Amino acid sequence: MRFLRFFIIPMLLTSVSCQHENATFQKLKEVEALAYNYEYTSAWEMLKTIDNKDIDSEELNAFYNLLKAEMLYRCEGVKGNDSLINTCINYYQRSGDKEKLAASLYMRAAICYTDNNEQVLNDFKNAENYAKKCGNIKLRKRIYAGLTVFYGDNDEFPLSLQYARKEYDCAKIIDSQKFIAYALLNLSVSYDRTGQKDSAAWCILECEKLANLLEPYYQAYMYYGLGSAYANSDTEKAEECLKKSIELEPLPQAYTLLSDIYIKSDRAQMAKKMWNEVMQMPWDEFKVGVLDAKLEYDYQNNDFEEYHNTQKAKSEAMERYYENRLRNKSDELGRKYDMELFRHQVRSRIKIAAISVILIIVVLALLHRIRVRRIENRRIASELRYEKSKSMLMMLEERIAVLEKDQQNQSKELATLKVKAGKLKTGIMQNLQHGHDLYNKLNDCESIVNWNDFDVLCLLDFVSTINQEFSFALENDYDDLNSSQKLFLVVSNLMKKKEHEVCQIFGLEKQSLRNKRNRIEKKRAVAA
Repeated sequence: MRFLRFFIIPMLLTSVSCQHENATFQKLKEVEALAYNYEYTSAWEMLKTIDNKDIDSEELNAFYNLLKAEMLYRCEGVKGNDSLINTCINYYQRSGDKEKLAASLYMRAAICYTDNNEQVLNDFKNAENYAKKCGNIKLRKRIYAGLTVFYGDNDEFPLSLQYARKEYDCAKIIDSQKFIAYALLNLSVSYDRTGQKDSAAWCILECEKLANLLEPYYQAYMYYGLGSAYANSDTEKAEECLKKSIELEPLPQAYTLLSDIYIKSDRAQMAKKMWNEVMQMPWDEFKVGVLDAKLEYDYQNNDFEEYHNTQKAKSEAMERYYENRLRNKSDELGRKYDMELFRHQVRSRIKIAAISVILIIVVLALLHRIRVRRIENRRIASELRYEKSKSMLMMLEERIAVLEKDQQNQSKELATLKVKAGKLKTGIMQNLQHGHDLYNKLNDCESIVNWNDFDVLCLLDFVSTINQEFSFALENDYDDLNSSQKLFLVVSNLMKKKEHEVCQIFGLEKQSLRNKRNRIEKKRAVAA
């Protein structure tokens, strides 16, 4: 069995590979769980520990790209670069993984988010439809939150409120104070924009209660959100919340919003201080927004020299921003090339292993075919010998009848023929007696596992003597039944044995019994 090496070795290699892949997949699941719980920093650090060499399948590659795209967006502020996420969407559309496809579409909408963007809305809605078909409540909450913000930014406040309520319902089902706090924040903004001030005030109060229960990182975002909610109605409260947010975590958007409040209240020096803080941060996207605000301020104050310097700084920030995007795309193309090269190598190895397995299967099939053919030949030979004895008896009896009629041909040949005929008749009677004994054993539900072809033929011959009509039906109502199938019909149809008795007699399982009955039924002759 030396050839089995070619079959066993690839199987062992595949098993080891699967175990390695499962370990990487579980690590990616942990990263996903952290991201779903807003623990983006921890998720990003864990994702960085995964070696590219461990991403050795298309499924892992898609999952890794999905998480990497989100972490770049959440932690590095990379927006608009959808090359990573598009590979995920293409894969999950082919694989049919609705949950991951919904997550990928949601992530593309978040990364490419702009106001009045039809593609973003389509991605959000498609993500919602796919998410409804799976049971991930946290994913549905994420999507509802995205749609709440999208409709709010596009002044469709009733729809924004509708999805804010859905987000809040999901947060209550998850039963997480952190999720409830964020949902309350979105709900308060939606109520405020639809003129439901009392409901908005209640949500803000409940949100403030829960804010202190969150970790500092999340409290910063919470207070930033509260500051945004108060920005148009209570600037003092908004300023207080934004300062708390900055104390907890230096969020660039908090500095930016606070600078807007300072500008509106004629505190230009404080606003410039906020702008300078943002300019010290690594996020070029926020720098561009700050520089836009500063350009407007310089223009309104006729400070054209400073306006020129600010314009130059904005151009540099935008150039860096787009350079980073191009660099990320270049890195992704290199990684795609490495992945394609690895896939080519894997496909070559799989092809060799598949050819080996196919050859083994062909050899085993040929051996099985030879064995089946030998058994069939022995069965046919046994039937021919049995039928030959009966045919010879008929010929001898006809010959005896002719000789007996011809009185002049009474001779030694007649006596010899009678002796031979007597022996054959005795043999036939013994066969019938043997068939009778076997018939009695079948009545007692004894197993036929040890019967040979001769036993089966004796039983069938005996049945033809006790029920010629049934034997005639076996020959004429079916096409080409073998002796084993005739015996099955004798037991099940003539002797009326129950299913468990038939299984006991033939040593069959119930499923095998049904299969055998179906094969026999297919041989039933079709009426002309």
